[in-house]
Amino acid sequence: MPSYTFTFYKRQMWIFNLTIHDSISIQAYSYMWSETDVDRGANQVGSCVAKNHFSLQSSIKHVVMYSDTCGGQNKNTHMVAMCMSVLKNQGNIEVLD
Repeated sequence: MPSYTFTFYKRQMWIFNLTIHDSISIQAYSYMWSETDVDRGANQVGSCVAKNHFSLQSSIKHVVMYSDTCGGQNKNTHMVAMCMSVLKNQGNIEVLD
């Protein structure tokens, strides 16, 4: 009987999750992707946050963001550029903390 090596079962596939909670509407948004799609870097996290900000109601003028200090979520130029892009292109948001 031949011996086969099943490398597929030797390690688990990573599933990345980014959850955004809207404290006004008390609704959570979850963005999920697997490691076969892309990594969990600043560009991917920033894209999810930007998508969420661009879908906000037009009555929202002030947005406050909190993070768990994950490297892909803050403290990098990609997130700062995303925040500046949201402020420039999203007409209703005036303040982004």
